[in-house]
Amino acid sequence: MISNQPLTAIATLSLLASGTTSCDARKASLFRAHHPSGFEMLTQGMDDFVLDWNSNSDYHRNVLEYFNRQYKCAHLCADRNRAIRESSIAKGHVEFIREPVNTNDVAHHTVKVQLPGVDPKDIKVDVVGDILSIEASRQWTKELLPEIDEESEKCNCEDLASTLLGKTDTLSRRLRLPSSVDKDKISVEWNKSETEMLISLPEKEPEVLSIKILEVERPKEVEAPGKRPPEVDVHNTDEQTGLSRP
Repeated sequence: MISNQPLTAIATLSLLASGTTSCDARKASLFRAHHPSGFEMLTQGMDDFVLDWNSNSDYHRNVLEYFNRQYKCAHLCADRNRAIRESSIAKGHVEFIREPVNTNDVAHHTVKVQLPGVDPKDIKVDVVGDILSIEASRQWTKELLPEIDEESEKCNCEDLASTLLGKTDTLSRRLRLPSSVDKDKISVEWNKSETEMLISLPEKEPEVLSIKILEVERPKEVEAPGKRPPEVDVHNTDEQTGLSRP
């Protein structure tokens, strides 16, 4: 178990700075002996932690409020940084959609890519062999960062925003195309209002093979005169071989 030395140091320094009496020092000793360490207080939450002595002491209440504030701010700052990382276009969702078609229509596919804050001039789409390559870039600005809430602002979080502003955010994806896609008919559209790119991937039209029917006339077989097939006596035949018995 992690020791309570950090909490002890804080309590001791606070007592010395405030000129406390020996009675207050004794209370600080009781605090160290009967309560969890600073690490346990942070991980278990401060709201459920109740002092069992002198609950009216402003000093002890201030200590608990301080740790409670630090605990909540640690979570708020972590959530803030997580939201910033998730807002990167590198984490953007690339969706492959197969349009429903009738049996007589040609199948069609669409690739949808969300690219907020990206200029269409900074987007590159290539097809090399059966690989569809998508690349895009943008510059980090304050407008692209998630909005900070009031509680996080009070915590003075040292978030990732200060290190990202002015730097380049990039997206790079590689998709393998079905062999049935007609590469010559691939098209790309940019939806400005939705800040999304749509890549149309129509499939090849099915090849139709017409098979010619040949008319042929085959001569009928004519039996030679005077030759008849040997007659078989059905009443005097071997059941296994079908041959006439002698």
